[in-house]
Amino acid sequence: MELAKRAGGSSGDAVKPGHVRRIGPWKIRVLPATHDRLFGKVPFDRHTLGTAGSAEATAGPPQRAADWICGEPLAFLIEVNSQRIYIDSGGTLARLPPNEHVDLAILGVALPDSRTRLHATLERLQPRYILPSHQDDFFWPLSAGFQFGPLTDFPRVQRECAQQNRGRLILLDYFRPWTLPKR
Repeated sequence: MELAKRAGGSSGDAVKPGHVRRIGPWKIRVLPATHDRLFGKVPFDRHTLGTAGSAEATAGPPQRAADWICGEPLAFLIEVNSQRIYIDSGGTLARLPPNEHVDLAILGVALPDSRTRLHATLERLQPRYILPSHQDDFFWPLSAGFQFGPLTDFPRVQRECAQQNRGRLILLDYFRPWTLPKR
């Protein structure tokens, strides 16, 4: 929400855990989430930044890493045309996804916390497809193509998915579309 406001968007009806939104054929459930820790703490946590890192101190969209503010982490369960998509950018074992089978799980797995909870997450969701997110190097230009981030351990993610035999692991290039196959 902070990012949207800083980019000039309306602060209107911000969603919170427990909310359900319907947009056309889409049903979107908002779920609580946690944020991964980086070097033992939540990066850019608004509660620990003080006024120097607050959204009020910096107007407009973020221009450098220090401008980002971690607001309330959320996860989403999206249903459309009998397909279910779960989106979670990562997190800790303190907050696991619901016990609901999904067709596609988009999971942040680049940091140690989210890789630690990957086994339990896959057990609960039992996805047909798994799309790991937050794997790219955010500081590498898009024009250079996909690059793994320096903390990413994609071989570990591959092993975990293969050991559990929980869905097909997909890794997308930035510029190649992919469509979720129907059941």
